[in-house]
Amino acid sequence: MRFGVELVVLSCFTSATQSSFDVGYNDTVETHIDDIHGPGSVEAVSEEVQRRREEAYDAWLAERKPT
Repeated sequence: MRFGVELVVLSCFTSATQSSFDVGYNDTVETHIDDIHGPGSVEAVSEEVQRRREEAYDAWLAERKPT
């Protein structure tokens, strides 16, 4: 949402044709975003999302641990 585009999450439950298209699409979008916002922009956002997911999971898990 930050860059106004959608990257496709790749899955193992797809055809080789669809996977090839999705990889090409993602590579093209990432190159375009990095050209506009600077090298590593997409990767930085991806790492931020991963950190937030891990923090949310850790918080969720901490609430369920027996005392």
